[in-house]
Amino acid sequence: MPNNRREFTKDCLRMFGATAAFSMASACVPRFAYKGPKILSARSDTDGRHYVGVYGIDGQVLFDIQVPERAHAMACNPANPAQCVFFARRPGYQLHVLDIAARDHLRSVEATTGRHFYGHGCFSADGSWLYTTENDYENGRGVIGVRDASTLQLIAEYSSYGIGPHEIHLMPGQKTLVVANGGLLTHPSEPRKPLNVSTMQPSLAYIDTDTGKLKGSYRLPYSQLGIRHIDV
Repeated sequence: MPNNRREFTKDCLRMFGATAAFSMASACVPRFAYKGPKILSARSDTDGRHYVGVYGIDGQVLFDIQVPERAHAMACNPANPAQCVFFARRPGYQLHVLDIAARDHLRSVEATTGRHFYGHGCFSADGSWLYTTENDYENGRGVIGVRDASTLQLIAEYSSYGIGPHEIHLMPGQKTLVVANGGLLTHPSEPRKPLNVSTMQPSLAYIDTDTGKLKGSYRLPYSQLGIRHIDV
């Protein structure tokens, strides 16, 4: 077994023939006939096709579906662990809902006009709400979409209190969201071009789940070190 993340990822990529990062969530995966460890992940093949699904640690495809955009991370509903949502990225305009137990693609949901997804999201503790990191690209600001977890209909929208919100989690008290604002301004017309390198301000923001108000914001002393991935 490789002893570091980089070598492990390289081995996984070789097995999958893929170019995607892996989102480990074995606790969400129900019983399959396959007996080895399992990964819930997005992947891309060598022909540029994109997929989301469940895979064996040896590269065996247990269940996946092809999707039009490159997906990034995923989240499982704590009230219904078989319901897993995959988030598109760079830029991404779709969410994909899978029923892992039934091996079924339930639906795909489009971003609202003027928004695109940033590849991450999380559920509320009771599984009622899904929070998504999004780009309000015409106004150059990060937002958090608040969606009904059963329908994924957008109910409300909070500021992310920064630019380029990426990974988001629920804090243990279950009333606070923590979001990593990467700091880089982009626009889908040139999705890979940073527009504000000289003025970027990455931050770690804590947001009240009920009101959307900022509870605390923290910045690095070096403004060009982006914050994107976090854990709780």
